[in-house]
Amino acid sequence: MLYENYLYGLPAFFTPEECKEIIRVASTIETKSGAVGKATETEQDGHLNDEIRSSSINWIEEQQLPIQIENKIEEAMQQALKETGWGYDIAYRQPYQFTTYNAPEITNKSVGDFYTWHTDAGHEVDENGHLRKLSFTLQLTSPDDYEGGYFQWLEPMQAFNSMKNSPVVDLTNSIKTLPYSVKDIGSIFFFPSFLHHQVTPVTRGTRQSFVGWCVGNQYV
Repeated sequence: MLYENYLYGLPAFFTPEECKEIIRVASTIETKSGAVGKATETEQDGHLNDEIRSSSINWIEEQQLPIQIENKIEEAMQQALKETGWGYDIAYRQPYQFTTYNAPEITNKSVGDFYTWHTDAGHEVDENGHLRKLSFTLQLTSPDDYEGGYFQWLEPMQAFNSMKNSPVVDLTNSIKTLPYSVKDIGSIFFFPSFLHHQVTPVTRGTRQSFVGWCVGNQYV
C-alpha cells in the first residue's frame, strides 16, 4: 500500500507520571528475553535468536493498566487513524509489551540490545480471524539517558521507481529515522504493522518503551 505518511507521532502525549506508572506495572511482571516469530494472544513467546533480537520484555495485559492510561492509548490511536487517513477497522489491542534495551556495559555483551529489520504483521491471523494492522511505541525513557537505540523504518518506493533496467536497489536513502521531537519521554508514535522497521543497538544507557498492536479484520 502507498501512503503519504507511514508514521504518525504525538510528542509528550503521556505525562512523566503516567510513564512511571507503566514502568511500575511492568516491574511486577515476569521478565523474559525478547523472542521472534509467531506470537498470539494465548502464546506470546516465539523463539530466541540473538542475531535478530536482543532485549528483555514484560507482557502487560489491558486490565493491568490504570483506566486513564488505557483511555489515552485509545484516544491517541483514534487521532492517528483520523489524521493519517489510514482508516483501519480496529477490533481490539493485543497484550502490550514493555521492552528494555540495554547498552553493552549493562548486559556484558559485545553489542548493545537491538532488534533488526522486521515487520509486526504477516499473513497469519489470530484465533479470531484478525491480523495486526496498526503498531505503536510509547517512549518511556528520556533521550538524554541513552545513545543509539534509533527507531528506523523503510520507505523504499522512490528507490524502486528509479530501478530502470538494473536489478540492484540502493536502499540507503529509503531508511528513515524517528525525529527527535517524538523521542522525548511520553511521546507515542503509530505505524502500519506491515512496515519494515528496526531498533539499532543501544550504545550507552537504557532505552525503555511500551509497544502495542491493534488488530482488525483481514484486508479486502
